Amino acid sequence: MAFGTFNLANNVIYDATMFKKDPYIAYNALDSGVFKERSGGSGSLFISPILALLANRQNALQDTLYAGESKEGLPYAGEPFTLNGIRDGLIRTLESLDKPSLVYFHIFTPHAPYKPAASGLKKFKADGLTFPLHPDHPLAEDNPPVELQISDRAKYDAYIADWDECLAELFVFFETSGLRNNSTIVITSDHGEMHDRGVNGHSTMLLSEPLLHVPLVITSPQISSPRQVNQTTSSVDILPTLCQLAGLQIPDWAEGSVLPGFTNLDTQDQPKFAFHAEKSSITRPVRQFSAAIYQDGIKLIRYQYPGYQTIEAYNLMSDPNEDLNIYPEKSEKLKNFTLALDKKLNEAGVIVNR
Repeated sequence: MAFGTFNLANNVIYDATMFKKDPYIAYNALDSGVFKERSGGSGSLFISPILALLANRQNALQDTLYAGESKEGLPYAGEPFTLNGIRDGLIRTLESLDKPSLVYFHIFTPHAPYKPAASGLKKFKADGLTFPLHPDHPLAEDNPPVELQISDRAKYDAYIADWDECLAELFVFFETSGLRNNSTIVITSDHGEMHDRGVNGHSTMLLSEPLLHVPLVITSPQISSPRQVNQTTSSVDILPTLCQLAGLQIPDWAEGSVLPGFTNLDTQDQPKFAFHAEKSSITRPVRQFSAAIYQDGIKLIRYQYPGYQTIEAYNLMSDPNEDLNIYPEKSEKLKNFTLALDKKLNEAGVIVNR
């Protein structure tokens, strides 16, 4: 199944039938080079602007056609789509599968740009909830006005609520079709969005919880009753868990471990790590990075950049919004966390300044 299967238009070149076997090469050579703009401009003087105009015209026509769904136009991921269309496409595809099957869907929603339905923004206006913003972080690069952070957060929340309603109907399909009775279903995400600390979106050096804390819901015939796991987990734990549920051997190269509740082994909270090094060269040792360690409800972050090197720590159990940096306490536990994080970084060849 190709990129944009459930979209209303097909504007990307690498999604064409002729590139079915080489979509990544086509993307790098054409969509990201010749035909589309990227840093430094596109690789074509005339073709790229012409294609952009045609795509904008097509998107405008779709916006007009579906004007009742969103005042701000349709959501798009290079191509326009509707949330209902994505949901219906998922259901149609699942209905047509041969058994047994392994299926992976990567859904763009609720990624920016946020396009809530016409009624979406009204959902939260009367709930009385307010969310105080933190001061801009020294590593924040965009630093948008507070008003923009607040308005974008409202759009993001409304957009998520719209998608939740669509997912509810997908869950009904899981039940009524009998799919849930004989399938392992995993729902998770690759990242969150942030509208705080001077950051709008997810392109940032920060490792704050709105960016790293993502949902993880698993249903399987082996699960007899609902339960909630409060131990620290990671996306790399999904593969070994699926192997365990399928009765397959876990590959030697697989990172992570079987999730708590799916193994009889000791499930004490094990350290998990997050790492970001976008500012570093791929051909040189990593010296600029953001790295975090999670364990026992504590998150400790080391930021190392020119002109800014610091360590932050938060007790996520009592302070999920990361309001209070507890690292200044210099407790023995935080010292051990720092040593464990630095050891992991050294093992990965990352250069840590002392």
